Amino acid sequence: MYFTVVFTIVISFIEIHTQHPSKALILANSHKPYLYFDYVSDDNILQNPHIIAMAVFKEEINTTGWSSLTVSTSSDFPDYLQAYWAGFLETNLTFSLTASQWANTVRDMCPLPLSKDCQALRKYLSENMAYMLNEAYKNDKHSSFWYHVALQLWQLKGMSDAFDKRFIKRADLLNRNYLDELVDNVMGIYLLQLNGDLGDLVSALSLPTLKEGCNQNGHPFIASSSCSALIKVVDSNVYLSHVTWSPYSIMLRV
Repeated sequence: MYFTVVFTIVISFIEIHTQHPSKALILANSHKPYLYFDYVSDDNILQNPHIIAMAVFKEEINTTGWSSLTVSTSSDFPDYLQAYWAGFLETNLTFSLTASQWANTVRDMCPLPLSKDCQALRKYLSENMAYMLNEAYKNDKHSSFWYHVALQLWQLKGMSDAFDKRFIKRADLLNRNYLDELVDNVMGIYLLQLNGDLGDLVSALSLPTLKEGCNQNGHPFIASSSCSALIKVVDSNVYLSHVTWSPYSIMLRV
């Protein structure tokens, strides 16, 4: 599919999170020179052939301890657009929980102006992000691995935009230059995606203030080890066990 490049920039900063919708979808209007996206929430959802992505969120933390999110996309559209809008709707519908998770964990880890350790972490993450993007661009046509890495990065970009309440109206703006913005935004929601790896990273990079620091609630930025594994052979049987645990401050489960 080819998109006509039009140089008028159409980017909206949306206020669609305030009512915390439980259902939302993205419509792609193909009757124009380029795909034009619209956001629809709650009771306005109808069957429509132009639906590129749809999500349904059900919050039951107070009854079961969990929330559930279902995201579906249409194969009628390019994979990268499906990935982007799936990520966008995921964070859009779970915005309240995502923002709370952010506040409970890494929000205060690297406030501006960045400390020396935070600058070192940002430099490493930015270089790593640039490497992933460059490898994906070079290899996604002949490597299934890098093709799916690229899709995951598009999904991450959608999540980041939803967290920043940013809505892109036109498909031609969702290009490589736009995806490259991830390189300069590694200290945002991306830190949540790295939560399980931050401990190893700050140790490997020798960043003591981050390893030992705590947020405003007194909880460590870097969680301690939170899982164990057991493999035991008994006669002709192999027993496998995996146990995981986390503090209540990061138990906002979806």
